[in-house]
Amino acid sequence: VVSGDSHSFWANELSDAAGRRVAVEFGTTGITSPGAGELSPGINAGDLIAKANPEVIFNDQMSKGYVLLTLTRTEARADMVAVSTISTRPFETRVVKSFKTTPDGKGVSTLKEA
Repeated sequence: VVSGDSHSFWANELSDAAGRRVAVEFGTTGITSPGAGELSPGINAGDLIAKANPEVIFNDQMSKGYVLLTLTRTEARADMVAVSTISTRPFETRVVKSFKTTPDGKGVSTLKEA
């Protein structure tokens, strides 16, 4: 599953009613719209969401950017890329986290820590 403009980055492992993993989801933030992180400074909303929901592997409510999704026959790789500013040029990019999943059904693997 690929989703976007949810105002945050997401890496999720989705399960059916029996608790079996059936899909993974990579979601991207809106490039300029605010997220929960701006609404509640000092509270890491992404960590709170991930701790409260076992399907959420990663959630970042503060960064703005995009997901670079690379699909091959052997894996799907999601690089969550943040921009340094949304209000001026020039801007810099940085990879917040990278994830991959493979057809073997083992779920989401973290490739890079921020």
